[in-house]
Amino acid sequence: MDTGTRVRSLALSGWAATWGAIPACDGGGGSGGGVVEGTGGAGAGESLTPAPGRFEGEVVSFRVTDDGHLADLDLRLACTCDGEPFALDGRVREGGALSDDGRTLVPVVNSAAGLRLEGAFSGPDTAEGRYDFQCCRRVAWRSFRAPANADAGVAGDGICRGSPAASPVPLGRTETGAALHWREPARCIALSVSPALGERRAFIEAAAAAWALVGCSELCFEPVGEVAQGPTDAADRRIHVQPADDEHPVPAGAAAATRVRVRPLDGEITGATIALGAAALASPGAEDPTELLRQLGRALGFEQAPEGVDSVLAAGGTANRPTAADEQALCAVYGTPPFCGE
Repeated sequence: MDTGTRVRSLALSGWAATWGAIPACDGGGGSGGGVVEGTGGAGAGESLTPAPGRFEGEVVSFRVTDDGHLADLDLRLACTCDGEPFALDGRVREGGALSDDGRTLVPVVNSAAGLRLEGAFSGPDTAEGRYDFQCCRRVAWRSFRAPANADAGVAGDGICRGSPAASPVPLGRTETGAALHWREPARCIALSVSPALGERRAFIEAAAAAWALVGCSELCFEPVGEVAQGPTDAADRRIHVQPADDEHPVPAGAAAATRVRVRPLDGEITGATIALGAAALASPGAEDPTELLRQLGRALGFEQAPEGVDSVLAAGGTANRPTAADEQALCAVYGTPPFCGE
């Protein structure tokens, strides 16, 4: 059997797409249905209004028009079933649609392609949901509104918004929708550790170096210093590592947590404190760097990686160094020029 993707063009009602070796498929039909269970749209406020503009994601992209309609819905899906690769890369001619609530996507269904895609807006700049494609079921997708100036990442109001389309890991947001980021990544970020963890200096420096050595970025860190507390003002451009305490607790079931200090209006990160819980405080010299790498990624502004992405920022991830997806995310945000270029 030829295991390469055999691509042919199909012209089905409402579609302009190409996909690979797709047989007729039962169980994908129907055109009704609502928001997928467990998506970010669940529980969202009735008054939520998606912001106009282009939304970009790794597998789902679309445009929200000024009058609140969905247009130009593009899908880039892939699935391997019994060793046979399938791919779909195309545009829904009618662009998809929003339900009467103005925030839920009317499910996109094509039984010939074994496709069903659902989702909703979880915020004015974020949409997410799940899709079935061939034998792949309940695969998560997420899309973010691209900034008005997609090359610089800075909108017309001077505020950096969204996440770069090339990044497989999303950036965090402030309540005003600004993207979290460190300004001037080539100006090295200071590192510090509390006296109680002073013997872990080399371990922390090695974890930071794993992020800094990604070749496309000038992101850099200073040597670790021993400091009693984390950054407390905007001029203290520093990431601090300490044991968890009352001010910096670790949630139940978590090994560590990161708290970032940001400028609410533009999302610039001015400092971060990484709190290590008991589970992350192994004997010096025997540490697994995975958790610290994950928290350093959080301190750089990244959120949890979507399901299915091999990343140190994935829930339950076990990578002991930044993966190819992490390197791609770092390049997209802190490459030259940086996504949030001021």
